[in-house]
Amino acid sequence: MRQNFFITLVFIFASPTLNQHVLTNIPFECKGRLDGFWRDLRYCDVFHACIAGEHKRSYGCPQFGEKFYFDEKAQICDFAFNKTGVCETNDYYTSITTVPALPGRQPGAKNFFIVDSNVSCNGQANGAYLSSQYCNIFHRCVSGSRIDFRCPRANNVPYDLWWNQQTRLCDWPCRVQCNNQLFGSSTSAQQVQRESLLFFNNDCRDYPPIFREDQYRTNLYYPLIDSLLIELNDGFSFENMQILNEISALCPDSDNFLESEILKHFLLQMKIDFSLLCNEIQVLKQMLKDSKLSSIVDLYAELLPLKQALPTVIFLVATALTISVSSTTCERTFSKMKR
Repeated sequence: MRQNFFITLVFIFASPTLNQHVLTNIPFECKGRLDGFWRDLRYCDVFHACIAGEHKRSYGCPQFGEKFYFDEKAQICDFAFNKTGVCETNDYYTSITTVPALPGRQPGAKNFFIVDSNVSCNGQANGAYLSSQYCNIFHRCVSGSRIDFRCPRANNVPYDLWWNQQTRLCDWPCRVQCNNQLFGSSTSAQQVQRESLLFFNNDCRDYPPIFREDQYRTNLYYPLIDSLLIELNDGFSFENMQILNEISALCPDSDNFLESEILKHFLLQMKIDFSLLCNEIQVLKQMLKDSKLSSIVDLYAELLPLKQALPTVIFLVATALTISVSSTTCERTFSKMKR
């Protein structure tokens, strides 16, 4: 299903430079589209949240030093550099924000700057992220060429974030093991780490690199709520609700217990002859007339000794139990609510 894009709370932070923003007044037709995020028909960097056929919100990829487009298949904003055919219109809503070159450094092409580093992209996969000899610098390999990036300055503190190679994100210095130099700063890495740790009262493990309220709202709250709504809407779709209603007819405490008409669609999906079920249900209703079963598990235990006489009903009950258990397990494993 299309909602499986995401998957952790960082579904939109797969690239470390991302910091998408909410857009307004960009119309988009969600009717007839599956729940999920869809790229705008005109703008390569704009994508929309569609839930239950309604347009809920619009987002824009950041254009920081280079063009970023929304990759609809991967469900992330990604570099458009040296990629062809990724967006036919080649029209971008947001203009590029120039990355300033620091004093004493040679400006690079595409508005990037170049740092003195012996890190090479030879033999590296296209799109790979590499750490640098500087704690606050990271590199990206694009078609064999190296592009250098400086991590942004953290909020409310006088130093940059540091590159975390393990998470492929710019992170708080107190969470990164780095004793190298700092690019563009004479302050030692050890001093910055001490200041960073002190800023978080000697424990910064649970603090994300996003700090301002508006960034929390735009980058975590809105995308998370949209993804949860997409997931919930799919879980309670008409088809799923119909199956649940049919399964309920196999529960002894249901008002529709053993109602053959309700089970008819379930039978068709299982490719079972409806007449066989009707005959077995007539027999079963008489057998269970005075029984006090409380759950579908009790019903299954009651029917096991009769599997030769009532094979159709037992098959349906076993299938209903399997669907319930397997669906719950999968939802628990892959759900964004868990993460």
